[in-house]
Amino acid sequence: MVSLIRPGQTDILPEQLRFGFYAVWLQETPSPSATVFGRTEYDFTDGTMVFLRPGEFAECNLWYKEGCKTNRLLCFHPSLIEMIKKECGWKQFSFFRYRLDESLHLSLRERMVVEREMDSLDEELRWGIDEHSRTIICYKIALLLDYIDRFYDRQFITRHDINSELIKATEQWFDHFFRSGKIREKGIPSTVSLAERFNHSASYFNDMLKHETGKDTAEFVKCKRIAIAKELLQQGEKSVTEIAAELGFPTHRGFCSLFKKFCGCDPRYYNHCSSNKNPE
Repeated sequence: MVSLIRPGQTDILPEQLRFGFYAVWLQETPSPSATVFGRTEYDFTDGTMVFLRPGEFAECNLWYKEGCKTNRLLCFHPSLIEMIKKECGWKQFSFFRYRLDESLHLSLRERMVVEREMDSLDEELRWGIDEHSRTIICYKIALLLDYIDRFYDRQFITRHDINSELIKATEQWFDHFFRSGKIREKGIPSTVSLAERFNHSASYFNDMLKHETGKDTAEFVKCKRIAIAKELLQQGEKSVTEIAAELGFPTHRGFCSLFKKFCGCDPRYYNHCSSNKNPE
């Protein structure tokens, strides 16, 4: 159900393998491998963590990339997830759906925390099985994953400058997309297609967007559509029905409902409501 593998305990993988379990890698990453794991100038360099969910492929060079030392490899069976949900309140832990080049890069202190928690789990695995084993092991895995979640949050903070540029590019793309009328033909882009456009996995892009703006991808798109709708209403050149169609709303009623939810008033009366707001 759970294994913690250390260097020297395994042979080099002869070929690509598909794992049937969750995998958490902790590696020391030298500079030649930095780009493979997506490290930037903003990132720490004292360790790298890679995550795989059941069904993903593991390339043989992921284990033994030249000069790259694997300190710990934690594997646990998918059936433990329900136990973790029950005992610990399992979160989404979306980093299991990130790409290899969206890895977590650790400071020395963070790496020491991860090693400490993995060693603590290893000690429990050597304890022997009793009626408490599964609960304790699940708590230890959940604690480790919570730390990883914390460190990813920190990585989003240290990457704020480059993420801000990505947000700006996303907003500009949406401006062009909505104003060009392409939404009538292509519909609203999915999180997956939008993330691919900016060379990220859907989960990473969604988490980055939420960290930077407080909104996930779906909410971000809604806010952008409403912002453009407000501009068009203020220009006064098009009717509410025309604006709704231009922004890809299937019905006039759907547009009015969403607009009222975000702005507190019907789009027909938006300019009147805005001009009569007390600035104080």
